[in-house]
Amino acid sequence: MGKVDGKGKDWLDFIYKKKEKWAYCFMKDAYTLGIRSTQTSESFNSNLKDYLNCKLNVCRFMEQFDRVLEQNREKEITSEYDIRRKTPRLKSNMPILRRVSSLYTTKVLELFQTEVELSMLAHIECLEGNTYTVGKSAFDNETPCKSRQVVWIREGQMVSCSCKKFERVGILCWHALKVLDREDIKVIPPRYILNRWTKAAKDDTVLDVAGRRVVEDPMLDVRNRKADMVRMVTPICDEAANNEEDTHFVRNEFLEFQRKYKEYKEKKKGGDGNPTTEHALHLKKKKGGDRRSKRIPSCIEKKKRAKKAKNTTISNSQDSLRSSTNPSQDISDVNVGCFSDLEGLHNIQIEE
Repeated sequence: MGKVDGKGKDWLDFIYKKKEKWAYCFMKDAYTLGIRSTQTSESFNSNLKDYLNCKLNVCRFMEQFDRVLEQNREKEITSEYDIRRKTPRLKSNMPILRRVSSLYTTKVLELFQTEVELSMLAHIECLEGNTYTVGKSAFDNETPCKSRQVVWIREGQMVSCSCKKFERVGILCWHALKVLDREDIKVIPPRYILNRWTKAAKDDTVLDVAGRRVVEDPMLDVRNRKADMVRMVTPICDEAANNEEDTHFVRNEFLEFQRKYKEYKEKKKGGDGNPTTEHALHLKKKKGGDRRSKRIPSCIEKKKRAKKAKNTTISNSQDSLRSSTNPSQDISDVNVGCFSDLEGLHNIQIEE
């Protein structure tokens, strides 16, 4: 600031007041889950780009968007099945890993195992009281990483590290795990196992900002009811297919049931007082006709068209002026026409 004689000092002071919003070093206490500001948007855009096209209208876009959501739901259901039915692979048989393997999801367990491996390579020094300094041991002329201070409170089994990883991500860092190992704590305190990263995170009811219940999959109940009806009908079809007479009987019963169901739907639809808007045929068209499909002419083409129209007007005016300057010809034409008409009448009288 001294080199530029204080120019831009007001702007710098204004930006510095909002340093917590743009400087990463001031966001250590923010619960960001390790996600950058644009990471979520970029991830969702990468999923959408395979289904979108600039020529799609609104209706087609919503169809493609629903298809992307359906695909993501299927992936989530598959991963949840793998989490609940498959046994995770542990890198070591440590008691602390055996305990969290039944709680954490697969992805979070992998991150936690990495932290445990780093804690095994760390060195620890006890400072005054219940404060420790933890750093990574250097091997083969490696550059040692920065040491962190960890505070351990034995009464409440509370641990706090200066790196603030638990406050940001929600899992304990390797500095805190090293202190727990030093204090002979083989099980992570329950306060440091967030329900968000556990397998039972979706067992409870999830509410949105307005306090409404968030439905995981709106079509899940529909699919369950459909599967229940198919389960009831399938044994009948399997048994009736063995005999032609039984097949004919079951087919007729199904047709009769279909007719009754249509009558039930019509009666139910007629009993509703309010018109239904469940099935929209099309979007409302904009008044004023369709958009012009032809391209807009350039200024040179406009000048040529104007010049051509001007020449046509001049030629028409010259023709009209020429006919007005020779009236005798018009009079002679009229006389000839009248004479021919009189001659025709005279011939008719002679024939009579």
